[in-house]
Amino acid sequence: MQMEGIVHEWPPFGKNVSANAFEIHIVRLHVQQSLLIGDDSRPHIDPEKWRPLIMSFCLFLASEAKSTARAWRNRTS
Repeated sequence: MQMEGIVHEWPPFGKNVSANAFEIHIVRLHVQQSLLIGDDSRPHIDPEKWRPLIMSFCLFLASEAKSTARAWRNRTS
């Protein structure tokens, strides 16, 4: 899946932080045909097939954090 958008604003994200939040308006969406289900008049994304990279990364980090915590507990026990 690929999104095309227009950046409208980029205000500061919080105080005393050098980061910004971006407001982006999506103007076009490209989806791989194999990710779609439903009829041609109203197709939608099949949640069983779509694996967003950010979610995979979050799951990876969570599993790494758990195994690191276990190893640390075992080491300090």
